[in-house]
Amino acid sequence: MRRFFLFLIVIFSNWGCKDEYNICNEPKDVRFIANFYQKIGSVEQLTTAPNLNVSSIPGNAFIYTNQPNINSFSIPLNVGVDSAKYIISLSSALPQDTLTIVYTTQGGQNVSPNCPPLFLHNITRLYSTKNTIDSVKIINPVLNTSLSQNAKIYF
Repeated sequence: MRRFFLFLIVIFSNWGCKDEYNICNEPKDVRFIANFYQKIGSVEQLTTAPNLNVSSIPGNAFIYTNQPNINSFSIPLNVGVDSAKYIISLSSALPQDTLTIVYTTQGGQNVSPNCPPLFLHNITRLYSTKNTIDSVKIINPVLNTSLSQNAKIYF
């Protein structure tokens, strides 16, 4: 009988300490998300870019290449700098624009000692050239893992 109780203690102590939930597997993707809109009178409508290209400046690393009929895009921000510039082309038939995102980064938050740090961003300014883009608007300045829309781009 004593061995049985010892056996139960060992089983329950291992079961109680077992980590069924691994917090390191939680989403860590922090991205800037913008949707495309058109204003028709006083009404704004979600719209699509006919053939989207997005590349970073400097380096011209393409993030989106010839993406047809896309109504939003998402891009990561660099934790080592306070601004990012991107070339946006809504269609090869339209002139390119430059989108500039100015932001602050909140130092790496550790969700657990065994997980890599999570960096969050806060947009402080957003502007673009006006070749094809009419205007840009920040609607949610906080970039976190919720993957919610941060900006509206009007054209």
